[in-house]
Amino acid sequence: MSRRRLIPLVLVVAIAVTALVLGGWSLRGRTLTVTHGAMTTSFVDGGVEGASAGDVRLFEVPTAVKGSSAPGRMDAVMTTTGVNVPDQGSEIRVTQLVFTFRSAKDQIVVTGTSVYPAAGSVIATDSTTVRPIVGGSGTYSGASGWCESTHLADGTWRHVFHLER
Repeated sequence: MSRRRLIPLVLVVAIAVTALVLGGWSLRGRTLTVTHGAMTTSFVDGGVEGASAGDVRLFEVPTAVKGSSAPGRMDAVMTTTGVNVPDQGSEIRVTQLVFTFRSAKDQIVVTGTSVYPAAGSVIATDSTTVRPIVGGSGTYSGASGWCESTHLADGTWRHVFHLER
């Protein structure tokens, strides 16, 4: 192949490789803010009667995304794993939150543990918990990073996603 033909070919390959590399990291450094109102809990008393490991709380709530008019939702499952831990009147709960945007194909999944007041279904008002983003689909395929969930004083919620991929 002549040098005259080789230079444009090398440029096309370089542009294609750059587009692939940059396209795969398009979520890096972005934040996404999701809000919603108060949640209604469905409660399943698992394990032994009363507060115990195995109690399950289920949530679903419509959400709004800052800067978007597209509707969304959050579905969540929370399971108590520790009672009176780390101190009397507190519980450790493992939570999986699934945030869906625009359509069922665009999702971000958040999971992790937090400390909850035993008497409540959710974290205390005016508090924040941080959990890892463990994946996503569609627009958010391969998402990672962390999510800060804040229970605001008026009972509403704010979730800020710090996307690393």
